Amino acid sequence: MPIPIPLIIAGMALSAVSSISAGAQARKMHNLQAESIRRERDREVQIGKLKADQEREANKRRLATQANLMAGRGGDPGAASNLLLVGDFAGQAELNARLIEQGSAHKVMQYDDEIGQQLLTGRNKQRAGLMKAGTALLSGAEKIYTG
Repeated sequence: MPIPIPLIIAGMALSAVSSISAGAQARKMHNLQAESIRRERDREVQIGKLKADQEREANKRRLATQANLMAGRGGDPGAASNLLLVGDFAGQAELNARLIEQGSAHKVMQYDDEIGQQLLTGRNKQRAGLMKAGTALLSGAEKIYTG
């Protein structure tokens, strides 16, 4: 006994709607995950700037302390060897701050990659749902046509 056409149409419609809905929900979920990652990324940017600024400030204090110690020992703070030491220290201090910034920038790039991956996965799942709906409609149409 053949399946009645109204039942085939109802089955096709239900299958198509559920596939479209599942794809849309998957995309929403991945968009929410991407937004969460975006917030973490923004937080990392702020933390990186703060840590680098703190490092620079701490290095200024260390440099001032070192200059005071040199002057307190009776040495001339303007002497060439002292200036070379201070210059080396200042160069290393700035390098440390820039390394902190670089580490933060690397983490930010990783977050950006993850955001892109989440958005792409969501779009792909939505497309898969649409294709599954199309397949269900074509399958139902074939059943009706072949009777």
